[in-house]
This record gives sequence, C-alpha cells and structure tokens, in this order.
Amino acid sequence: MNWEKANWGNIYPRSGKQLLLASGPDSDDSSLETADWLISDKKLTPLAGAQLRLYAKSYGQDWGPHYLTILVSTTDDQPASFSALPGFTNIEIPIPDDYKDFTECIADLSLFEGQEIYLAILHTSRTGLAFFIDDIYLEHFRFPDPEAQPPVFLTEPPLKGVVGEEYIYNFALSADPGADPLAITVKGRPKWMEYTPRENGGILRGIPNDDWIYFIKIEASDGTNSVYQEFEFEIIKAPEEG
Repeated sequence: MNWEKANWGNIYPRSGKQLLLASGPDSDDSSLETADWLISDKKLTPLAGAQLRLYAKSYGQDWGPHYLTILVSTTDDQPASFSALPGFTNIEIPIPDDYKDFTECIADLSLFEGQEIYLAILHTSRTGLAFFIDDIYLEHFRFPDPEAQPPVFLTEPPLKGVVGEEYIYNFALSADPGADPLAITVKGRPKWMEYTPRENGGILRGIPNDDWIYFIKIEASDGTNSVYQEFEFEIIKAPEEG
C-alpha cells in the first residue's frame, strides 16, 4: 500500500512511502481465519547471530487482534513443510495508540547456523481489520549467489553532537562483488546537514543549530540487494562555562 494514494488518512509506513497490508476476514463469522503467507523465494543460510527483524502493527481500534508467526523449512517452500520458530508462534501484535507506531519483532535464527533454509512470515486473524508490516531485515545471512551478496556497512555513526559544533559521519560500505555501482539514498536529514556522495559511501556533515533527536536512514542498493543503516543521534546544548 502506498500511503500517499490510500483513502485511509491515518496509515503511515515506518519509512518510505509503502508498507505491506494483510486484511482480516471479510466476514462476521469468527470461525473463519486468515492465513497470509510471505515466503522466501530461495534458500538462505543463517550465519552466527542471524536474525529476522521486522516492524508490524495492527489496525482498527474497534476490531480484534492480529497474530504473527515466523516459520522455517529445511526442505522446500510449500506451507506444509514449515515449522514455527520456537518462541515466535502466534505473537499478538497490538493496535498502537498512535498509528505511526510499530512493534519491533526480532526472531533469533542462530539455531539454524550453517543450514540452508526457507523463511516464512505468517499473519492470522479471526476478527481483525488490517495488519501492516514494514522494514523487513535479514541480518547475518549468506545468500545463494556469491555475486549476489549485499553490500555491508563498514562504519558506525556518531550518536551524539553539540549545538554549534560540526557533526560529521563519514560512512563506507563494502564494494559490490560483481562490481556493480551502489545507489545510495539518505532519508531524514535535517536542513542543516549536507550529504556528499562518494564511491561506496558518503559524508554527512553540518553544524546543528538546535538541540534535538534525529532519525537517519541510509539505504544502499547494488541493483539486486539493498541494505539499510538506521540510527538516532542526539544534539545537545553546549555546557555553560563557569
């Protein structure tokens, strides 16, 4: 769903302009249940510390709950072959007080380190209205094609700054194994911050004029795979002398 084109004025993605929508049952019969599957189209190999991270929210204050299950298959991509991940079965996703809020869901997949698996996300509901997912991340995985490996951020941003003093983040990513150029976008920059692109990275810099907490999202794509770096950084007032 593209929130700018939707008739629902209070649907907000966590980032960007689009998010995934799954509807509840189109019936008053509470014995019916949705079963909306999102399945990886290829086998993936979890590495040490592998996890699936996503952001979800339920919609409709006068409607029932929505549930999320993460599943794994070590054989094929047919729904019957999947088993629910321990501790991540029928997790109720709350309806937020503010429709801009999401629930962060992190599924630990280190149990499958070194194995080839299919991943699935399952949404179910009996009485819910609508359910949304945004910003799905597969972290610490090896992908099937060596040249299809996504770029990797090699730097960490500074998370503090001072009003009147230059803030600078010189960020870098690994080069694409297939020598494809990286397309990089930066979202959430305040007006005082300039972005200077460079090969496999860029520089964010500027002099903040007020104390505030900012949220930045850097996206890099090699045309096949995309990666993100999200961070909050706080600008504080300079301590008074004396």
